[in-house]
Amino acid sequence: MNALLNKVLHTPVDAYNPADVMAVVNTLIPQGKTKALEEISAAVPANTLDAVGAFWILRVLFELPPEEFYPTVKIGRPDLPPPEAAYIMPRFPIVIIRDIPFLVVKGYDLNGVPERVEGHINYFREYGIIRHQELSLPKSPTGIEEEFLALWESAYGDAYLREGTGTFKEQLNKVF
Repeated sequence: MNALLNKVLHTPVDAYNPADVMAVVNTLIPQGKTKALEEISAAVPANTLDAVGAFWILRVLFELPPEEFYPTVKIGRPDLPPPEAAYIMPRFPIVIIRDIPFLVVKGYDLNGVPERVEGHINYFREYGIIRHQELSLPKSPTGIEEEFLALWESAYGDAYLREGTGTFKEQLNKVF
């Protein structure tokens, strides 16, 4: 597990692989909330830029009560802005379609000092509800692109469509 967790933590944003995140999350779920957060904390190095994958793992591993919101990832300006209606993509920049966690951005422009992931770990320690079931890969990719496009349209209309679908298709191809 440590090797895969470290791989995901250190994977650059533009090389994100949903299958790796799914595998890490599925390994953490049976450990329970406390042990899962301890394992993530122990694996995160002092430099947050070297562990951006922790932000993605936390967004996939945890649900939140209805009155809470996923904290904004502050590691720079994403190449695509979050949707104006945040409730459409509450885990932005992660969207989960049929248990597959897609990262809808390709990168971030650093503006100042990036946020440390420890704040997110503490947030999920206080408010997070660990997933009850492991993520399971659908048998076929049929219909996944249509679901993504419908979500995208509700969030952005046709804005950023080329960028968003390009990133989505790259990641879908890593899974199937």
